[in-house]
Amino acid sequence: MPAYAEVRHGFVFLKLTPFSAKDHLGGVDRDLEELGLGSYCAYRKRTREVRGNWKLIVDAFLDGYHIRHLHRDTVYRFFIDSAAEAERVGPHIRAVTARRTLRDASSEEIGASDLRKLVTPSHVVFPNVVLIFHPDYTSVLRLEPLAPDRTRFHHRMLVPRLPQGEAEELHFNRSFELIDEGVFAKEDLAVVEAMQRGIAASPGEKLLFGDLEKAALWFHESIDAALAP
Repeated sequence: MPAYAEVRHGFVFLKLTPFSAKDHLGGVDRDLEELGLGSYCAYRKRTREVRGNWKLIVDAFLDGYHIRHLHRDTVYRFFIDSAAEAERVGPHIRAVTARRTLRDASSEEIGASDLRKLVTPSHVVFPNVVLIFHPDYTSVLRLEPLAPDRTRFHHRMLVPRLPQGEAEELHFNRSFELIDEGVFAKEDLAVVEAMQRGIAASPGEKLLFGDLEKAALWFHESIDAALAP
């Protein structure tokens, strides 16, 4: 079976039928262009197998209220509790989570500062990629379904330039380990696996979403639309 590929903004897009990456990205195409990720360098990467459905992993990155509880010992100290906003961009989702630095920032500082120092933006690029824009690097998460209850989780760290000297290398390596091992593996993905076990043990066929989980519902609506006849 033939496959079609296109490179845009430093990413390789693949599909089994002819397509336009620009058309697929739609409203987030300009976001990726302005972020300039095509000039970034891939510095670290790690792949894990998760005992959970790939859509549960996307769900895990579509709300801001869990940070205080799930990430209280890792990254919660950087964020304001439940201060997050999201919006639909076609099938994609654009979101921001407020950092504590935003509380003390003046209107002038907000207009002049790098946005990523005040909030952490993220994008779900439909269907299976999550981009998280940390203050000085970007996490690219690609989810590869293996079975209804298994996913290969790829995490790649993109940096504006390769570290210069031991101090920068130490900084980026520590940052990667904190996010990849401390936050993703031990917290987010561990909860995903627990959710998968709960779903398998449940006799019902419905899942309940809360008022703060509307972005996850948008994502599942896009999945339903893509699979519709």
